[in-house]
Amino acid sequence: MKKIILMMFVLFVIAGCMRQENSSETPNNQPTEIIQDDKDPNNETENNSSAVQEQQSNSSTEKEEPTVEDSEHTGIDTENRTIVKVPIRDESSQNPLIAKFIAELKTVIKEKNKENLLQLLSDEIKFSFGAEEIGKAGFVKKWNLDQQPENSRVWIELQDALAHGGTLHEDSYTAPYIYLNFPEGYDAFNYGAILGERVNLRTTPSLNSETILQLSYEVVEMVGEYTEETVKIDQELYHWVKVKTLDGVMGYVAGKYVRTSVDYRIGIDKDESGQLKIQFFIAGD
Repeated sequence: MKKIILMMFVLFVIAGCMRQENSSETPNNQPTEIIQDDKDPNNETENNSSAVQEQQSNSSTEKEEPTVEDSEHTGIDTENRTIVKVPIRDESSQNPLIAKFIAELKTVIKEKNKENLLQLLSDEIKFSFGAEEIGKAGFVKKWNLDQQPENSRVWIELQDALAHGGTLHEDSYTAPYIYLNFPEGYDAFNYGAILGERVNLRTTPSLNSETILQLSYEVVEMVGEYTEETVKIDQELYHWVKVKTLDGVMGYVAGKYVRTSVDYRIGIDKDESGQLKIQFFIAGD
């Protein structure tokens, strides 16, 4: 009997020890599971923070680019607007010599190289409608190329004239394309062309103003002079201009994206020696 009681006591003690060991393992497991659960919310927070930062960065970029904002105006039926499209083509590739000349000219413009530009000009280049205003010397004076040629406005005007295609006629080339191909029935001084995709029409001449709608390669009425306010695009300053769409919506667009057919245009043709030269760079009529 004593042996039986002793054995039962020993078993009781062993069972108690086993329960104590099990209870000591449970607290160790529990905190491990809690820590593991806490990591997921932290990761989500980090991911959300990155997403917000990315959105803010994209938003900032869009505000600086004046041609990609979505229209904020909801009162205009953009699906049923009256639009006359402006055709833009570049025919220079049809003549390898013309294409080569234009490529060289664009390099000269990019480098703002006065001496190389003068070599591409005709000796009798026409730069104004005055009877006496022809020749390289007058061209240099008109565009202030004799003082600070790198700051001359001629570079940006040449660049913009060549940026919108051109018309080829045998060995001669004129640009931009709208100079000889503006839609018929629209006076050259009263109507212009939007030259760009999704150009913002704004309520006031400022990037901070509301976008009424967006215009793409279409005829607009020129209803105001260029404003004193400017906007910086591609490191160059442009004035705003007030325009009205053909369905009567008025607003302001950056001057870089609107031209009339009598704005600056360039004519390239062979001189008496058979060399391609810039024969005129002129505005007006």
